[in-house]
Amino acid sequence: MIPKSCVFGAVLALTALPATANDIIRMATSFQIRSMDPVSQGFWMQEFGQGELLMKFQPDGTITPWLAETVERRADTTWVITIRDGVTFQNGKAMDVPAVLAAIAYHRARNSGTQAVLPEEATFTQTGPREITVETGVPVPELPSILAHESRLMILDVAPVLAAGEDFEALEGAGIHTGPYKLVDLDELRMLSERYDG
Repeated sequence: MIPKSCVFGAVLALTALPATANDIIRMATSFQIRSMDPVSQGFWMQEFGQGELLMKFQPDGTITPWLAETVERRADTTWVITIRDGVTFQNGKAMDVPAVLAAIAYHRARNSGTQAVLPEEATFTQTGPREITVETGVPVPELPSILAHESRLMILDVAPVLAAGEDFEALEGAGIHTGPYKLVDLDELRMLSERYDG
């Protein structure tokens, strides 16, 4: 069962919430999340059940599909990603192939970590209703790991992010992620999230 609310903070702030004590998860962190900026801060969101990635690292060291249904290597420089069907962002928009491609393009244009691990000549192209074909140009056997790395390719609804510009506070409550918790408030002491039933 997913509790109703989560409160995360570098300094845990106990706040009066409408839920009962049994409906709240409180967790302290050793670091401060200062903004919803998807590149410099927002990549932490998957650790708190808000953001998700195409692939997921498992405790035993394996990598399994998450928002992707499958990731298959067809040749040394060709991969096919099948996107999971029926997933929505917390704002209700479909997490479909165009949305995933937009998120990948966003990170490739702005995120130096993403640029460092993906060859410049790599292309991501929609080749089916739920399918993306990746041509890397050179072998990138670690592509599944890149797709599972929180600071490289977090999947998010790009339109609200672009509309916010540098006003990352405007993204609080905008539902740009796909996870089971939706961020509703963030300040220097706490992050407050509520359960997203979708």
